Amino acid sequence: MPVPRTGIQGEGKIEVKETIVLIGLTGGIGSGKGTAAKILAEFGAKIIDADVISRELTKQGLPLWREIVRRWGKQILKEDGEIDRKKLASIVFSSYRELEELNSMTHPAIIAEVNKRISENPDDLMVLVAPLLIEAGITEAVDYLWVVTLDVEKQIERIIQRDGCNREEAQARIQAQMPLIEKVKFADVIIDNSGTPEFMREQVVKEWKNLTGNKEESLAGD
Repeated sequence: MPVPRTGIQGEGKIEVKETIVLIGLTGGIGSGKGTAAKILAEFGAKIIDADVISRELTKQGLPLWREIVRRWGKQILKEDGEIDRKKLASIVFSSYRELEELNSMTHPAIIAEVNKRISENPDDLMVLVAPLLIEAGITEAVDYLWVVTLDVEKQIERIIQRDGCNREEAQARIQAQMPLIEKVKFADVIIDNSGTPEFMREQVVKEWKNLTGNKEESLAGD
């Protein structure tokens, strides 16, 4: 039977079978969570990405899309009718209240979809990628918490390059989340993305092999 391990701001629970090992992969905006997840996927890890799910659930015409457009208007839409995430971000990251409002709209549906994918997946080792994993109170749902970190200046550069925003907007997005220096206090594994891509890859691969090796030994001893 799936076991509800924890809640997310009172809006639902992550339900995980006791036989499943769940890695939580998180970090600040622009820290490199997606890069780490891609490396893990190369080694056969089953990835469940909350950001990807969010994008899927807010496609044009779907219930969340309608709710978001009803709240913030058609000004946040692209010409093709899809939500312009950059425009929406520029609004909600400038107002804590509006960011909380957006999260309260999207989190329950995201958690429901995460649970669906966990329950449908036959693998006994999965990786949940979620930028607000700690803030949303999901830490108790995971067996291992990996935090991707980097220095603030590099983080700002990555956000500007990726999102096409200015420095002030990048800083506002960073400040809207828990500081990385606080996130690492929750970590079982810290991945440092301040160096070269090769250095980051080495860390991810090493930690994955350490985990899967230990897991195989545990299973063999059961």
